[in-house]
Amino acid sequence: MSLQKTCSKCSKEYPLSDYFVTQSNADGRYSWCRNCHNEWTRDYRKKRGKRTVTCSTCGQKTKKNLSNSYAKNASFCCDDCLPNRFSILDYTKTLITPELLAWIDGLIISDGHITAITPNQRNSKLQWGVKHEEFARFIGSVLNPYLPKINPWYPTWKGERKTMWRGRTLFHPDLTQQRHRWYKNGKKIIPSDIVITPQLLYMWYLGDGSICKSTGLITLSTDCFTCTDQEMVTEKIFQKYDIKFKIQSIYRSRYDRTYHYMKINAKQSPEFLKIIGQNLVRCYDYKFDIPSCTMRSAYRFVTISKNRTKFPQIKAEDLAANLISKWKDCPDCSMCGIPTTAVDPENRTCSTRVVWDEEHKQVCCSCKKKKEKRADVPSLTSLTEKSAYLFVAKMRTKFPEIKTKFPLDLTTNLISKWKDCPDCSSCGIPTTTIDPTNRTCPTRVVWTENEEHKQVCYSCKKKERGKRKRKMQEST
Repeated sequence: MSLQKTCSKCSKEYPLSDYFVTQSNADGRYSWCRNCHNEWTRDYRKKRGKRTVTCSTCGQKTKKNLSNSYAKNASFCCDDCLPNRFSILDYTKTLITPELLAWIDGLIISDGHITAITPNQRNSKLQWGVKHEEFARFIGSVLNPYLPKINPWYPTWKGERKTMWRGRTLFHPDLTQQRHRWYKNGKKIIPSDIVITPQLLYMWYLGDGSICKSTGLITLSTDCFTCTDQEMVTEKIFQKYDIKFKIQSIYRSRYDRTYHYMKINAKQSPEFLKIIGQNLVRCYDYKFDIPSCTMRSAYRFVTISKNRTKFPQIKAEDLAANLISKWKDCPDCSMCGIPTTAVDPENRTCSTRVVWDEEHKQVCCSCKKKKEKRADVPSLTSLTEKSAYLFVAKMRTKFPEIKTKFPLDLTTNLISKWKDCPDCSSCGIPTTTIDPTNRTCPTRVVWTENEEHKQVCYSCKKKERGKRKRKMQEST
């Protein structure tokens, strides 16, 4: 049973826990109970009212419900100056600069977080968590005015304990302003007044950026932001640096939600890395290594669906190494002999770019296009052959029996007809050439859609189309 004590004011017994602690009495408790003490304090403050006190830091006068001893205290501070009494930083001065603001924006848009304002804490602090200790200490050196602290962190991911590094700054009103700027209703947004600088892009790329080892495609993970915020940022980057970011969407079944991220073309990756400048964090050197032309060409060759079936075991890395070794002995194009423009074999290219056939020979783009064109289109020597080829390509549905790549039968049939009929079958205009293989009307030869394939000049064909159009208009 707990000890009891009688209150000297209300004459009731209460446990010792209901009395305030004091060292003046022998039992260590006040003679009045807690309820009587609070009631007397409220009545006293009502009688006395608010008292005017002066802040010892800023000199501002405020009215407070204070006791005589507290009101006479020379070290009294107002609500604005009170946090500064217990902080190492000076809350009356701003520590942020335009360059420091760019670093802070780049950190917040990637791996940074600003704490919320609570009733017990009127200011905010900046926190971050990264994988490498070097990067965490680099961020701390940038935010040195706010006296950051960096500690290791051991989270558990899929049953494995991993080592991470996180840092935090001290509380300051500058960071409180950034909290109001970057967060709306407790959710992180991209402010409209954000200024795109190389420092911001550098910090953003190190935090949430990645580069494809095979294609050189740079991606910025912006999953937590809306499409409107991402479009606004991409537009600002394009206006300032002429680099076009595209917004792509990806569905993640784990969260049953569609996320959006930003990426740029591999052709603009070197320009982007040139803008953000030289890497200052050695642990992220791999993000600044752009794959060579050889690696990209090998990756394109491997990813083609028809090559996957022919070469199921081939890898882009092995193919690139094989091609580099071959290029040392074969520095020119194997088809046209154009010399390569680069010196090192890892970036060897022909006049335009490098593509590879099944034997993995070095072939320039122009030769590859010519080879594909020769394989698809037959060699057409005369106007009659060209006209017959175009007719078959156009009339495949109406004449399905003509299925050959090049209609030799149709060409010989037309030449035999022209020997007996040298003029246009509609208007009688004579042909301008002598040999039947190149027989043409004054403009060119077109063929009717009937089965006789009559020789009709271009002007007559136009007249027939005009008559059909007029009939259609009259009927409608």
